[in-house]
Amino acid sequence: MAAAYKSSKVGAVLRTLQKQGVLQPSEARKGEDVILAYDLDALEAGFRSLTEAFPAHFLHCYAMKAAPMGFIVEKAIQAGLGIEAASILEVENALLHGCQPANIVFDSPAKTFRELDYALSLGIHINANTFEEIDRIASILSEPTPSHAPPRYPPSVGLRINPLVGEGTIAALSVATATSKFGVPLSSCSYDPSTPIENIPSSSSKDRILGAFRKYPWLTGLHVHVGSQGISMGQLAHGVRVLSLLAIDVDKAMGMEDGGGPGESGGRVRTMDLGGGLGVDYASPRNSPNFTELAATLKRAAPSLFLPPPAQEGGKGSVEPQSGCSAGHPRIRVVTEFGRGLTVRTAWLASRVEYVFANADGGLEGAETLRTAILHAGADILLRECYLPGRFPHRFSLYSEAGQGVAVEGEEEGEEEGEEEGMVEARLTRRPGRFNLAGPLCFAGDVIAKGVRLPLLTSGDWVVVHDVGGYTLALFSRYCSRSAPAVVGYWKGGEEGGERGEEIQVRVLQARETEKSVLGFWGGR
Repeated sequence: MAAAYKSSKVGAVLRTLQKQGVLQPSEARKGEDVILAYDLDALEAGFRSLTEAFPAHFLHCYAMKAAPMGFIVEKAIQAGLGIEAASILEVENALLHGCQPANIVFDSPAKTFRELDYALSLGIHINANTFEEIDRIASILSEPTPSHAPPRYPPSVGLRINPLVGEGTIAALSVATATSKFGVPLSSCSYDPSTPIENIPSSSSKDRILGAFRKYPWLTGLHVHVGSQGISMGQLAHGVRVLSLLAIDVDKAMGMEDGGGPGESGGRVRTMDLGGGLGVDYASPRNSPNFTELAATLKRAAPSLFLPPPAQEGGKGSVEPQSGCSAGHPRIRVVTEFGRGLTVRTAWLASRVEYVFANADGGLEGAETLRTAILHAGADILLRECYLPGRFPHRFSLYSEAGQGVAVEGEEEGEEEGEEEGMVEARLTRRPGRFNLAGPLCFAGDVIAKGVRLPLLTSGDWVVVHDVGGYTLALFSRYCSRSAPAVVGYWKGGEEGGERGEEIQVRVLQARETEKSVLGFWGGR
Protein backbone atom coordinates (compact mmCIF):
# COMPACT_ATOMS: atom_id res chain seq x y z
CA MET A 1 0.00 0.00 0.00
CA ALA A 2 1.12 3.53 -0.65
CA ALA A 3 1.85 6.18 1.94
CA ALA A 4 -1.19 7.25 3.97
CA TYR A 5 -2.38 10.57 5.34
CA LYS A 6 -1.95 11.25 9.06
CA SER A 7 -5.18 11.29 11.06
CA SER A 8 -3.65 13.95 13.30
CA LYS A 9 -4.05 16.47 10.46
CA VAL A 10 -7.79 16.00 9.96
CA GLY A 11 -8.87 18.43 12.67
CA ALA A 12 -6.39 21.07 11.51
CA VAL A 13 -7.73 20.80 7.96
CA LEU A 14 -11.35 21.13 9.14
CA ARG A 15 -10.51 24.19 11.23
CA THR A 16 -8.56 25.79 8.38
CA LEU A 17 -11.51 25.28 6.05
CA GLN A 18 -13.72 26.99 8.61
CA LYS A 19 -11.39 29.98 8.72
CA GLN A 20 -11.54 30.10 4.92
CA GLY A 21 -15.34 30.03 4.99
CA VAL A 22 -15.52 26.73 3.10
CA LEU A 23 -17.13 25.09 6.13
CA GLN A 24 -19.60 27.07 8.22
CA PRO A 25 -22.05 26.36 11.05
CA SER A 26 -25.25 24.76 9.80
CA GLU A 27 -27.28 27.76 10.98
CA ALA A 28 -25.33 29.95 8.55
CA ARG A 29 -27.16 28.17 5.71
CA LYS A 30 -24.11 28.20 3.45
CA GLY A 31 -20.81 26.41 3.12
CA GLU A 32 -20.20 22.75 2.37
CA ASP A 33 -22.04 19.85 3.96
CA VAL A 34 -19.55 17.24 2.72
CA ILE A 35 -15.95 17.42 1.49
CA LEU A 36 -13.43 14.95 0.07
CA ALA A 37 -9.94 15.83 1.33
CA TYR A 38 -6.66 14.61 -0.20
CA ASP A 39 -3.26 14.73 1.49
CA LEU A 40 -1.14 15.73 -1.50
CA ASP A 41 2.10 14.84 0.28
CA ALA A 42 0.80 11.31 0.85
CA LEU A 43 -0.31 11.09 -2.79
CA GLU A 44 3.16 12.00 -4.05
CA ALA A 45 4.81 9.66 -1.53
CA GLY A 46 2.59 6.84 -2.78
CA PHE A 47 3.80 7.23 -6.35
CA ARG A 48 7.38 7.16 -5.06
CA SER A 49 6.74 4.04 -2.97
CA LEU A 50 5.51 2.22 -6.07
CA THR A 51 8.44 3.13 -8.30
CA GLU A 52 10.95 2.37 -5.53
CA ALA A 53 9.48 -1.09 -4.86
CA PHE A 54 10.01 -2.37 -8.42
CA PRO A 55 12.97 -2.41 -10.82
CA ALA A 56 13.57 0.66 -12.96
CA HIS A 57 12.54 -1.08 -16.19
CA PHE A 58 8.89 -1.29 -15.06
CA LEU A 59 6.39 1.19 -16.48
CA HIS A 60 3.75 1.87 -13.84
CA CYS A 61 0.47 3.08 -15.31
CA TYR A 62 -1.94 4.75 -12.92
CA ALA A 63 -5.40 3.15 -13.24
CA MET A 64 -7.32 6.35 -13.78
CA LYS A 65 -10.70 4.74 -13.09
CA ALA A 66 -9.90 4.83 -9.36
CA ALA A 67 -9.90 8.62 -9.18
CA PRO A 68 -9.74 10.48 -12.53
CA MET A 69 -9.50 14.02 -11.13
CA GLY A 70 -7.04 16.19 -13.00
CA PHE A 71 -4.78 16.97 -10.04
CA ILE A 72 -4.20 13.25 -9.40
CA VAL A 73 -3.57 12.47 -13.07
CA GLU A 74 -1.08 15.35 -13.31
CA LYS A 75 0.81 14.25 -10.20
CA ALA A 76 0.99 10.67 -11.50
CA ILE A 77 2.46 11.84 -14.81
CA GLN A 78 4.87 14.21 -13.05
CA ALA A 79 6.03 11.24 -10.95
CA GLY A 80 6.94 9.38 -14.15
CA LEU A 81 3.90 7.12 -14.34
CA GLY A 82 1.91 6.27 -17.42
CA ILE A 83 -1.88 6.01 -17.47
CA GLU A 84 -4.15 2.99 -17.76
CA ALA A 85 -7.41 4.03 -19.44
CA ALA A 86 -10.66 2.05 -19.33
CA SER A 87 -12.52 4.25 -21.85
CA ILE A 88 -11.71 6.54 -24.74
CA LEU A 89 -12.48 9.59 -22.57
CA GLU A 90 -9.97 8.36 -20.03
CA VAL A 91 -7.50 8.25 -22.93
CA GLU A 92 -8.42 11.86 -23.70
CA ASN A 93 -8.06 12.78 -20.02
CA ALA A 94 -4.54 11.33 -20.01
CA LEU A 95 -3.58 13.23 -23.18
CA LEU A 96 -5.14 16.43 -21.81
CA HIS A 97 -2.85 16.31 -18.78
CA GLY A 98 0.31 15.68 -20.77
CA CYS A 99 0.75 11.91 -20.83
CA GLN A 100 2.70 10.71 -23.84
CA PRO A 101 0.65 8.34 -26.04
CA ALA A 102 3.33 5.63 -25.75
CA ASN A 103 2.76 5.62 -21.99
CA ILE A 104 -1.01 5.10 -22.21
CA VAL A 105 -2.55 1.63 -21.98
CA PHE A 106 -6.11 1.31 -23.37
CA ASP A 107 -7.99 -1.54 -21.66
CA SER A 108 -11.72 -1.14 -22.28
CA PRO A 109 -13.59 -4.43 -22.99
CA ALA A 110 -15.96 -2.58 -25.35
CA LYS A 111 -13.64 -0.74 -27.75
CA THR A 112 -15.39 0.36 -30.94
CA PHE A 113 -13.91 0.53 -34.45
CA ARG A 114 -13.67 4.30 -34.05
CA GLU A 115 -11.88 4.07 -30.70
CA LEU A 116 -9.43 1.42 -31.89
CA ASP A 117 -8.62 3.41 -35.01
CA TYR A 118 -7.98 6.52 -32.91
CA ALA A 119 -5.74 4.71 -30.42
CA LEU A 120 -3.77 3.02 -33.21
CA SER A 121 -3.28 6.36 -34.97
CA LEU A 122 -1.58 7.77 -31.85
CA GLY A 123 0.60 4.78 -31.04
CA ILE A 124 -1.28 4.01 -27.80
CA HIS A 125 -0.82 0.49 -26.45
CA ILE A 126 -4.02 -1.56 -26.74
CA ASN A 127 -4.79 -4.65 -24.68
CA ALA A 128 -7.30 -6.62 -26.74
CA ASN A 129 -9.91 -8.41 -24.67
CA THR A 130 -10.96 -11.10 -27.17
CA PHE A 131 -9.88 -12.79 -30.40
CA GLU A 132 -12.67 -10.89 -32.17
CA GLU A 133 -11.09 -7.63 -31.08
CA ILE A 134 -7.72 -8.84 -32.43
CA ASP A 135 -9.39 -9.49 -35.80
CA ARG A 136 -11.02 -6.06 -35.69
CA ILE A 137 -7.63 -4.43 -35.14
CA ALA A 138 -6.29 -6.42 -38.10
CA SER A 139 -9.06 -5.12 -40.33
CA ILE A 140 -8.28 -1.54 -39.34
CA LEU A 141 -4.56 -2.00 -39.96
CA SER A 142 -5.28 -3.48 -43.41
CA GLU A 143 -7.11 -0.33 -44.51
CA PRO A 144 -5.05 2.06 -46.65
CA THR A 145 -4.04 5.23 -44.85
CA PRO A 146 -5.75 8.31 -46.36
CA SER A 147 -3.35 10.48 -48.33
CA HIS A 148 -4.01 13.49 -46.10
CA ALA A 149 -3.44 11.52 -42.87
CA PRO A 150 -0.03 11.18 -41.17
CA PRO A 151 1.52 7.71 -41.26
CA ARG A 152 0.47 5.37 -38.47
CA TYR A 153 2.72 4.58 -35.58
CA PRO A 154 3.84 0.95 -35.40
CA PRO A 155 0.97 -0.85 -33.63
CA SER A 156 1.46 -1.83 -30.00
CA VAL A 157 -1.06 -4.54 -29.17
CA GLY A 158 -1.35 -7.13 -26.42
CA LEU A 159 -3.85 -9.88 -25.66
CA ARG A 160 -5.52 -10.13 -22.28
CA ILE A 161 -5.64 -13.62 -20.81
CA ASN A 162 -7.81 -14.97 -18.01
CA PRO A 163 -5.76 -17.32 -15.80
CA LEU A 164 -8.91 -18.50 -13.99
CA VAL A 165 -7.65 -17.94 -10.47
CA GLY A 166 -11.27 -17.81 -9.30
CA GLU A 167 -13.13 -15.46 -7.01
CA GLY A 168 -11.66 -13.52 -4.15
CA THR A 169 -13.77 -12.42 -1.21
CA ILE A 170 -15.76 -9.95 -3.37
CA ALA A 171 -17.29 -11.62 -6.42
CA ALA A 172 -18.12 -8.32 -8.15
CA LEU A 173 -14.43 -7.36 -8.19
CA SER A 174 -13.09 -10.79 -9.21
CA VAL A 175 -12.42 -10.82 -12.95
CA ALA A 176 -10.61 -14.14 -13.44
CA THR A 177 -13.53 -16.53 -13.11
CA ALA A 178 -14.95 -18.98 -15.66
CA THR A 179 -17.79 -16.57 -16.51
CA SER A 180 -15.72 -13.39 -16.56
CA LYS A 181 -16.17 -10.92 -19.42
CA PHE A 182 -12.44 -10.17 -19.32
CA GLY A 183 -9.74 -11.92 -21.30
CA VAL A 184 -9.14 -15.18 -23.13
CA PRO A 185 -9.47 -18.02 -20.59
CA LEU A 186 -6.67 -20.51 -20.11
CA SER A 187 -8.89 -23.45 -19.22
CA SER A 188 -6.37 -25.59 -17.32
CA CYS A 189 -4.96 -22.88 -15.10
CA SER A 190 -7.48 -22.84 -12.24
CA TYR A 191 -5.94 -21.53 -9.02
CA ASP A 192 -5.22 -24.16 -6.39
CA PRO A 193 -3.15 -22.76 -3.52
CA SER A 194 -2.05 -26.27 -2.54
CA THR A 195 -0.43 -26.91 -5.94
CA PRO A 196 3.16 -25.67 -6.44
CA ILE A 197 3.09 -22.77 -8.84
CA GLU A 198 5.75 -24.47 -10.99
CA ASN A 199 3.30 -27.28 -11.75
CA ILE A 200 0.77 -25.17 -13.66
CA PRO A 201 -0.37 -27.36 -16.58
CA SER A 202 -0.49 -26.26 -20.18
CA SER A 203 -3.83 -25.16 -21.61
CA SER A 204 -5.78 -26.32 -24.63
CA SER A 205 -6.76 -22.72 -25.42
CA LYS A 206 -3.09 -21.86 -25.70
CA ASP A 207 -3.03 -23.20 -29.29
CA ARG A 208 -5.43 -20.49 -30.40
CA ILE A 209 -3.34 -17.84 -28.64
CA LEU A 210 -0.20 -19.09 -30.39
CA GLY A 211 -2.11 -19.06 -33.67
CA ALA A 212 -2.99 -15.40 -33.20
CA PHE A 213 0.68 -14.55 -32.61
CA ARG A 214 1.65 -16.48 -35.75
CA LYS A 215 -1.01 -14.76 -37.85
CA TYR A 216 -0.40 -11.19 -36.69
CA PRO A 217 3.24 -10.11 -36.36
CA TRP A 218 2.15 -6.85 -34.70
CA LEU A 219 0.68 -8.80 -31.74
CA THR A 220 3.55 -8.44 -29.29
CA GLY A 221 2.07 -8.17 -25.80
CA LEU A 222 0.34 -10.18 -23.08
CA HIS A 223 -1.86 -8.82 -20.30
CA VAL A 224 -3.37 -10.22 -17.11
CA HIS A 225 -5.49 -8.69 -14.35
CA VAL A 226 -7.31 -10.98 -11.93
CA GLY A 227 -9.18 -8.45 -9.78
CA SER A 228 -8.63 -5.90 -7.06
CA GLN A 229 -10.15 -5.66 -3.57
CA GLY A 230 -10.63 -9.11 -2.06
CA ILE A 231 -8.00 -10.79 -4.24
CA SER A 232 -5.09 -12.37 -2.36
CA MET A 233 -1.47 -11.76 -3.23
CA GLY A 234 -1.24 -15.48 -3.94
CA GLN A 235 -3.89 -15.15 -6.63
CA LEU A 236 -2.15 -12.11 -8.10
CA ALA A 237 1.15 -14.01 -8.18
CA HIS A 238 -0.48 -17.04 -9.78
CA GLY A 239 -1.86 -14.88 -12.61
CA VAL A 240 1.51 -13.27 -13.23
CA ARG A 241 3.24 -16.67 -13.21
CA VAL A 242 0.79 -17.99 -15.81
CA LEU A 243 1.45 -14.93 -17.96
CA SER A 244 5.22 -15.36 -17.69
CA LEU A 245 5.09 -19.04 -18.67
CA LEU A 246 2.78 -18.27 -21.58
CA ALA A 247 5.19 -15.59 -22.84
CA ILE A 248 8.03 -18.13 -22.86
CA ASP A 249 5.82 -20.55 -24.81
CA VAL A 250 4.96 -17.83 -27.34
CA ASP A 251 8.64 -17.02 -27.82
CA LYS A 252 9.45 -20.70 -28.31
CA ALA A 253 6.63 -21.16 -30.80
CA MET A 254 7.81 -18.15 -32.78
CA GLY A 255 11.38 -19.48 -32.77
CA MET A 256 12.68 -16.36 -31.04
CA GLU A 257 15.88 -16.41 -29.01
CA ASP A 258 15.56 -20.11 -28.12
CA GLY A 259 12.58 -19.31 -25.94
CA GLY A 260 14.27 -16.65 -23.83
CA GLY A 261 11.74 -15.34 -21.35
CA PRO A 262 10.70 -11.70 -20.94
CA GLY A 263 13.44 -9.73 -19.27
CA GLU A 264 16.07 -12.26 -20.39
CA SER A 265 17.10 -12.19 -24.04
CA GLY A 266 14.04 -10.72 -25.67
CA GLY A 267 11.61 -12.50 -27.97
CA ARG A 268 8.28 -12.01 -29.63
CA VAL A 269 6.55 -10.83 -26.46
CA ARG A 270 7.69 -7.25 -25.99
CA THR A 271 5.17 -5.97 -23.45
CA MET A 272 4.21 -7.86 -20.29
CA ASP A 273 1.29 -6.11 -18.55
CA LEU A 274 0.80 -7.49 -15.03
CA GLY A 275 -2.33 -5.49 -14.26
CA GLY A 276 -2.97 -4.16 -10.76
CA GLY A 277 -5.03 -5.44 -7.87
CA LEU A 278 -3.32 -4.56 -4.57
CA GLY A 279 -6.10 -4.50 -1.97
CA VAL A 280 -6.57 -2.31 1.10
CA ASP A 281 -7.24 -3.31 4.70
CA TYR A 282 -9.99 -0.76 5.32
CA ALA A 283 -10.48 -1.85 8.93
CA SER A 284 -6.92 -0.99 9.96
CA PRO A 285 -4.59 2.00 9.58
CA ARG A 286 -1.70 -0.43 9.15
CA ASN A 287 0.19 0.11 5.92
CA SER A 288 -0.04 -3.49 4.72
CA PRO A 289 -0.26 -5.03 2.21
CA ASN A 290 2.12 -2.68 0.44
CA PHE A 291 4.01 -2.46 -2.83
CA THR A 292 7.27 -3.77 -1.35
CA GLU A 293 5.51 -6.91 -0.12
CA LEU A 294 3.73 -7.37 -3.45
CA ALA A 295 6.93 -6.92 -5.47
CA ALA A 296 8.64 -9.62 -3.39
CA THR A 297 5.69 -11.98 -3.93
CA LEU A 298 5.60 -11.40 -7.68
CA LYS A 299 9.37 -11.82 -7.93
CA ARG A 300 9.13 -15.27 -6.38
CA ALA A 301 6.39 -16.20 -8.87
CA ALA A 302 8.04 -14.80 -12.01
CA PRO A 303 11.69 -13.99 -11.32
CA SER A 304 12.60 -13.37 -14.98
CA LEU A 305 10.50 -10.20 -14.98
CA PHE A 306 12.69 -8.73 -12.26
CA LEU A 307 16.12 -9.44 -13.77
CA PRO A 308 18.39 -6.37 -13.69
CA PRO A 309 19.04 -4.63 -17.00
CA PRO A 310 21.94 -6.20 -18.91
CA ALA A 311 25.10 -4.21 -19.53
CA GLN A 312 25.64 -2.49 -22.85
CA GLU A 313 27.39 -4.58 -25.44
CA GLY A 314 31.12 -3.93 -25.26
CA GLY A 315 30.84 -1.42 -22.43
CA LYS A 316 29.83 -0.72 -18.88
CA GLY A 317 26.49 0.36 -17.52
CA SER A 318 23.10 -0.08 -19.09
CA VAL A 319 21.00 1.49 -21.77
CA GLU A 320 18.52 4.12 -20.63
CA PRO A 321 14.98 2.72 -20.63
CA GLN A 322 12.48 4.24 -23.05
CA SER A 323 8.82 4.58 -22.03
CA GLY A 324 9.20 1.92 -19.37
CA CYS A 325 11.02 -0.52 -21.62
CA SER A 326 13.57 -2.84 -20.12
CA ALA A 327 16.95 -1.18 -20.22
CA GLY A 328 19.23 -2.91 -22.69
CA HIS A 329 16.22 -4.35 -24.55
CA PRO A 330 14.01 -1.40 -25.59
CA ARG A 331 11.51 -3.79 -27.13
CA ILE A 332 10.69 -5.39 -23.74
CA ARG A 333 8.73 -3.60 -21.05
CA VAL A 334 6.87 -4.70 -17.93
CA VAL A 335 3.71 -2.73 -17.10
CA THR A 336 1.62 -2.43 -13.93
CA GLU A 337 -1.83 -0.86 -13.49
CA PHE A 338 -2.40 0.15 -9.87
CA GLY A 339 -5.20 2.49 -8.79
CA ARG A 340 -6.68 1.62 -5.40
CA GLY A 341 -3.26 1.02 -3.85
CA LEU A 342 -2.12 4.50 -4.91
CA THR A 343 -5.15 6.53 -3.91
CA VAL A 344 -7.37 5.05 -1.20
CA ARG A 345 -5.11 5.80 1.78
CA THR A 346 -4.50 9.39 0.66
CA ALA A 347 -7.96 10.86 1.35
CA TRP A 348 -10.80 11.08 3.84
CA LEU A 349 -14.36 12.34 3.64
CA ALA A 350 -16.10 14.58 6.16
CA SER A 351 -19.89 14.83 6.26
CA ARG A 352 -21.99 17.05 8.46
CA VAL A 353 -24.46 15.24 10.71
CA GLU A 354 -27.86 16.65 9.84
CA TYR A 355 -30.14 14.68 12.17
CA VAL A 356 -29.80 12.03 14.88
CA PHE A 357 -32.71 9.97 16.17
CA ALA A 358 -33.32 6.79 18.14
CA ASN A 359 -34.46 3.63 16.42
CA ALA A 360 -37.36 1.51 17.60
CA ASP A 361 -35.27 -0.54 20.02
CA GLY A 362 -35.19 2.15 22.71
CA GLY A 363 -35.16 5.80 23.67
CA LEU A 364 -32.39 8.36 23.34
CA GLU A 365 -31.05 7.63 26.82
CA GLY A 366 -28.52 4.86 27.29
CA ALA A 367 -25.19 4.33 25.59
CA GLU A 368 -26.19 1.18 23.72
CA THR A 369 -29.42 2.45 22.21
CA LEU A 370 -29.27 2.11 18.44
CA ARG A 371 -29.53 5.48 16.74
CA THR A 372 -29.52 6.60 13.14
CA ALA A 373 -27.42 9.56 12.02
CA ILE A 374 -28.39 11.18 8.72
CA LEU A 375 -25.30 12.31 6.82
CA HIS A 376 -24.79 14.12 3.52
CA ALA A 377 -22.69 11.27 2.10
CA GLY A 378 -24.14 7.89 1.27
CA ALA A 379 -24.65 5.72 -1.78
CA ASP A 380 -24.02 8.73 -4.01
CA ILE A 381 -20.28 8.80 -3.25
CA LEU A 382 -19.79 5.64 -1.16
CA LEU A 383 -21.66 3.50 -3.64
CA ARG A 384 -19.93 0.16 -3.15
CA GLU A 385 -20.01 0.54 0.62
CA CYS A 386 -23.82 0.73 0.49
CA TYR A 387 -24.51 -1.82 -2.24
CA LEU A 388 -21.97 -4.34 -0.86
CA PRO A 389 -22.48 -3.89 2.90
CA GLY A 390 -19.65 -5.13 5.07
CA ARG A 391 -17.18 -5.54 2.21
CA PHE A 392 -15.48 -2.16 2.79
CA PRO A 393 -15.28 -1.82 6.60
CA HIS A 394 -14.08 1.77 6.86
CA ARG A 395 -12.88 3.38 10.04
CA PHE A 396 -14.83 6.40 11.31
CA SER A 397 -13.93 9.37 13.49
CA LEU A 398 -15.97 12.17 15.03
CA TYR A 399 -15.24 15.90 15.07
CA SER A 400 -17.28 18.65 16.65
CA GLU A 401 -18.85 21.40 14.59
CA ALA A 402 -15.80 23.53 15.46
CA GLY A 403 -13.45 20.86 14.08
CA GLN A 404 -12.26 19.49 17.43
CA GLY A 405 -11.70 15.75 17.64
CA VAL A 406 -14.12 13.83 19.86
CA ALA A 407 -13.26 10.57 21.63
CA VAL A 408 -15.23 8.16 23.81
CA GLU A 409 -14.89 8.92 27.51
CA GLY A 410 -12.11 6.95 29.13
CA GLU A 411 -10.63 5.64 25.89
CA GLU A 412 -7.18 6.95 25.05
CA GLU A 413 -6.45 7.18 21.33
CA GLY A 414 -2.88 6.23 20.48
CA GLU A 415 -0.77 7.29 17.55
CA GLU A 416 -1.41 5.50 14.28
CA GLU A 417 1.29 3.89 12.20
CA GLY A 418 3.42 6.61 10.66
CA GLU A 419 2.15 9.39 12.94
CA GLU A 420 4.78 11.81 14.15
CA GLU A 421 5.37 11.57 17.89
CA GLY A 422 3.18 13.99 19.80
CA MET A 423 1.02 14.82 16.79
CA VAL A 424 -2.20 13.28 18.19
CA GLU A 425 -4.20 16.33 19.30
CA ALA A 426 -6.23 16.68 22.46
CA ARG A 427 -9.85 15.61 22.00
CA LEU A 428 -13.18 16.35 23.55
CA THR A 429 -14.85 13.36 25.17
CA ARG A 430 -18.44 12.08 25.13
CA ARG A 431 -20.27 8.95 26.19
CA PRO A 432 -20.29 6.14 23.61
CA GLY A 433 -23.20 5.35 21.33
CA ARG A 434 -24.14 2.85 18.64
CA PHE A 435 -25.14 4.27 15.26
CA ASN A 436 -26.35 3.42 11.80
CA LEU A 437 -24.67 5.95 9.50
CA ALA A 438 -27.23 6.67 6.79
CA GLY A 439 -26.94 8.79 3.69
CA PRO A 440 -29.27 11.35 2.07
CA LEU A 441 -30.72 9.20 -0.72
CA CYS A 442 -34.28 7.94 -0.96
CA PHE A 443 -33.91 4.17 -0.47
CA ALA A 444 -33.43 1.93 2.56
CA GLY A 445 -30.06 0.60 1.44
CA ASP A 446 -28.43 4.03 1.66
CA VAL A 447 -26.48 3.12 4.81
CA ILE A 448 -22.68 3.40 4.94
CA ALA A 449 -22.30 1.25 8.04
CA LYS A 450 -24.49 -0.27 10.74
CA GLY A 451 -23.99 -0.45 14.49
CA VAL A 452 -20.85 1.71 14.49
CA ARG A 453 -19.57 2.59 17.95
CA LEU A 454 -18.77 6.31 18.18
CA PRO A 455 -19.01 9.10 20.74
CA LEU A 456 -22.60 10.36 20.94
CA LEU A 457 -23.36 12.32 17.77
CA THR A 458 -25.28 15.57 17.62
CA SER A 459 -26.53 17.64 14.70
CA GLY A 460 -23.75 19.78 13.25
CA ASP A 461 -20.93 17.34 14.09
CA TRP A 462 -18.59 16.07 11.38
CA VAL A 463 -18.29 12.33 10.78
CA VAL A 464 -15.03 11.46 9.02
CA VAL A 465 -14.85 8.36 6.83
CA HIS A 466 -11.26 7.22 6.42
CA ASP A 467 -9.50 5.81 3.34
CA VAL A 468 -11.77 7.01 0.53
CA GLY A 469 -9.26 8.32 -2.03
CA GLY A 470 -10.27 5.83 -4.73
CA TYR A 471 -13.52 4.44 -6.12
CA THR A 472 -15.65 7.10 -4.43
CA LEU A 473 -16.01 10.25 -6.51
CA ALA A 474 -15.19 8.13 -9.57
CA LEU A 475 -18.39 6.14 -8.93
CA PHE A 476 -20.57 9.13 -8.07
CA SER A 477 -24.27 8.44 -8.57
CA ARG A 478 -26.84 10.86 -10.00
CA TYR A 479 -29.67 9.24 -8.05
CA CYS A 480 -31.77 11.89 -6.26
CA SER A 481 -29.89 14.64 -8.13
CA ARG A 482 -27.24 15.40 -5.51
CA SER A 483 -24.26 17.59 -6.35
CA ALA A 484 -20.82 15.98 -6.38
CA PRO A 485 -18.95 17.33 -3.33
CA ALA A 486 -16.09 19.79 -3.19
CA VAL A 487 -12.59 18.29 -3.27
CA VAL A 488 -9.87 19.90 -1.18
CA GLY A 489 -6.16 19.26 -1.03
CA TYR A 490 -3.69 19.93 1.75
CA TRP A 491 0.05 19.74 2.15
CA LYS A 492 2.75 20.74 4.58
CA GLY A 493 3.84 24.36 4.30
CA GLY A 494 4.80 26.60 1.40
CA GLU A 495 3.36 26.66 -2.09
CA GLU A 496 2.16 23.36 -3.49
CA GLY A 497 5.11 21.63 -5.12
CA GLY A 498 7.57 24.05 -3.50
CA GLU A 499 9.47 24.12 -0.23
CA ARG A 500 7.76 22.27 2.59
CA GLY A 501 7.26 23.99 5.92
CA GLU A 502 5.48 22.98 9.11
CA GLU A 503 2.12 24.71 8.61
CA ILE A 504 -0.64 22.86 6.79
CA GLN A 505 -1.81 24.59 3.62
CA VAL A 506 -5.33 23.86 2.39
CA ARG A 507 -7.18 24.87 -0.75
CA VAL A 508 -10.21 23.81 -2.76
CA LEU A 509 -9.03 21.83 -5.78
CA GLN A 510 -12.44 21.18 -7.28
CA ALA A 511 -15.57 23.11 -6.34
CA ARG A 512 -18.84 21.43 -5.47
CA GLU A 513 -20.83 20.66 -8.58
CA THR A 514 -23.22 23.47 -9.39
CA GLU A 515 -26.99 23.11 -9.41
CA LYS A 516 -26.93 24.18 -13.06
CA SER A 517 -24.62 21.28 -13.91
CA VAL A 518 -26.84 18.73 -12.16
CA LEU A 519 -30.04 20.04 -13.74
CA GLY A 520 -28.31 20.26 -17.12
CA PHE A 521 -27.53 16.56 -16.94
CA TRP A 522 -31.28 15.93 -16.89
CA GLY A 523 -31.92 18.31 -19.76
CA GLY A 524 -32.77 21.33 -17.62
CA ARG A 525 -32.29 24.86 -18.89
